[in-house]
Amino acid sequence: MTNKERVIIDMHVHTKYSDGIHDIREILLYAKHKGLSGIAITDHDTVLGALKALKLSMDYNVVIIPGIEISTDKAHVLLYGIKEEIPARLKKNPLIQELIDYARENDLLISIAHPYGRALFFKYPVVDMHDILHRVHAIEIANGRTLPRQNAKALKLAMKYNKAFTGGSDAHIIDELGRIRVIAFEPVENYEDFLKQVLKKKVKITGSTGVVTIISGIIKRRIILLGKRIRILVGQQ
Repeated sequence: MTNKERVIIDMHVHTKYSDGIHDIREILLYAKHKGLSGIAITDHDTVLGALKALKLSMDYNVVIIPGIEISTDKAHVLLYGIKEEIPARLKKNPLIQELIDYARENDLLISIAHPYGRALFFKYPVVDMHDILHRVHAIEIANGRTLPRQNAKALKLAMKYNKAFTGGSDAHIIDELGRIRVIAFEPVENYEDFLKQVLKKKVKITGSTGVVTIISGIIKRRIILLGKRIRILVGQQ
């Protein structure tokens, strides 16, 4: 994709392939509706959704960054640029050092997700692990499901360690798409070009969040899930 104007990406989106609600086509269509140039699919522990989105991206003229979110023993870690499933040993609460070794060996961009957004108010152990923070490329400084105060702490952490910034809605339903946006102002041919701009710190992150919007999104997701389960049960009768 070539875009001579600004490129707007939501770098943290979940689909039905993990704990999101919607399928890939719904998400891509709504991303265009919200004015996004593209999204990063970052499902938990799988790249199946990201790979499907890559195949469909041309149909919707949307930039897709293939990603994954892994819950380690010390933090949630976002890996960008991944195009194959990670080894099984790294899917179930792996050691963060081992995951970072794998990511670096495979030239993936490593970002610590919502470092101060553990259960909304608390920090993950990684924020005090200097050796790990020196080895990652970026820190997610704006997360759509994390309170503003915690996002501000993430920004300070990234600046302290001179890290690149990432940001995303952490959308689990399409209503949350684009709540946080990462904007690049140079031409982008593909997702690799965008990630290079992230690493060079040539992006701007915009958007906002709050406790009411976070809780309402969580409640709406649960209502949608309940409705689907009821329809399944009714259909089985």
